[in-house]
Amino acid sequence: MLHIHNLEAFYGSSYIIQNISLKVEERQGVALLGRNGAGKSTTLKSIMNIEPKVKGDIHFNGNPIRGKKPYQLARMGLGYVPEDRRIFADLSVVDNLQIGQYGSKNRVTPYGIDEIMELFPLMEKFKKRKGGQLSGGEQQVVSIARTIMAKPKVVLMDEPTEGLAPIIVQSLAESINKIIKELGIGVLLAEQNIQFSRKLTQYVYLIDQGRVIFEGTWDDFDQQPEMREKYLAV
Repeated sequence: MLHIHNLEAFYGSSYIIQNISLKVEERQGVALLGRNGAGKSTTLKSIMNIEPKVKGDIHFNGNPIRGKKPYQLARMGLGYVPEDRRIFADLSVVDNLQIGQYGSKNRVTPYGIDEIMELFPLMEKFKKRKGGQLSGGEQQVVSIARTIMAKPKVVLMDEPTEGLAPIIVQSLAESINKIIKELGIGVLLAEQNIQFSRKLTQYVYLIDQGRVIFEGTWDDFDQQPEMREKYLAV
């Protein structure tokens, strides 16, 4: 579905992402691991054509997409959950979710509110509140659910567990598992939380200083404990 080859990204003259290649298939969870500053967020922003200047090949569903605008990518079926959530503070949770419906592809009927509540049952408790009245964890749930409303084929998630309470993290893990296994949505998960990532993904890329330094299954990853100690400080 999403295939990236020799991706490079620049902020001005700074060379941030250096020849990264990775892929995400349908119904596949892929972890992009690394410390803060390793290049995880920049990789996702580069795919979505947000901020960095980008070189390399990016194909989605067999089509070249490098240089397309973020709204065009959304309507092609590529979803994005940013690290800073970007919830509309003055709108209700339901209104925030309904905005996500506008990102659906042509001739694709987006999910309804009741359907998305079944996927994210935690939202039932606060669906009538405004975005600005939600905790950080509640905003993260809404941000992910809003992206799923449009029925994407692949979703990029940037550090979804950062700063969240354990109960929210557990609920998110259950919902994202449903997204992958029941809805068939591929997920590229940029994370530092190894336990959370392990629950949701089958394949791992580890990056440091903008380069992929490891790729393989979790079994492969477990056979190299020195990688965890050196690059993830675990």
